[in-house]
Amino acid sequence: QKKSSVLYFPLYEELKALSGYKPKKDGPLRIVWPHRWEHDKNPGSFFEVMLKIKQDGLDFKLNILGECYSEWPPVMSQAKEDFHQNIDSFGFAESKSRYYQILAESDVVVSTAQHEF
Repeated sequence: QKKSSVLYFPLYEELKALSGYKPKKDGPLRIVWPHRWEHDKNPGSFFEVMLKIKQDGLDFKLNILGECYSEWPPVMSQAKEDFHQNIDSFGFAESKSRYYQILAESDVVVSTAQHEF
């Protein structure tokens, strides 16, 4: 009996339609954290875990997507410094197509939100 299934986020069709996209089979794990840069999205927990992973010597690349409507939370500035060698993208994607491309090229999408609406 099948105990689980994959439920695709509504962006699946847009990601599937990217022309020329070919999944990468090698290289480090590509992780994306796509959220507003606000306390309720809990970036501190995400970066705390990523720091442990980095200290364990595991190779990964980060795409930290999103925007901040006021000042950057201090944790974001610290993360940019701590993970400068791991970061591929940091901030608001310059276009919707670039946002979709980053999602499509990522292996893992992480949510640390305290609540979702």
